[in-house]
Amino acid sequence: MTSPTATVRVIDKHCGFGKTSELLGSFKSNQKYLLVVPDLGEVERVIRNATVPFVEPSDEVSTKRENLELLLEQGHNIVTTHALYKRVASLARQGKLSHYNIIIDEVPETCAGVNGKSPKSFQKFYLDCGYATVDLEGCVFPTQKWTDEKGQIADTLAEEL
Repeated sequence: MTSPTATVRVIDKHCGFGKTSELLGSFKSNQKYLLVVPDLGEVERVIRNATVPFVEPSDEVSTKRENLELLLEQGHNIVTTHALYKRVASLARQGKLSHYNIIIDEVPETCAGVNGKSPKSFQKFYLDCGYATVDLEGCVFPTQKWTDEKGQIADTLAEEL
């Protein structure tokens, strides 16, 4: 499976040097944005001050995650918090974020730990049994066997690994 080429740009300045204010004035009306901010106060700030209209996922009719999916399908510019963004990996896998510029503002946690298997358990079950492979850079990938048998052994396979 191939994935589209993505461009990642990191803008790093000290706190209070206007990164977010600059960002709010940089949006283009012919592009789609998913903006991820730390808290609801920043969500309100974006909705008030951005140069293009943004909407926030709501939980009035469904869950915020379900509403986010609907808003993406409708092509809205969306602003949400880090807490909701952590739960949208499946939407990215479905390609629902492919037409969006994803901007994550204030990212203090660049990597989160995963409570995983011991190295010996991982080797014996995941690798030796053919459920996963590891590339030269240490990235873990599920095999076709994993995909085929996932429903039967979902209580053992840990996708976060």
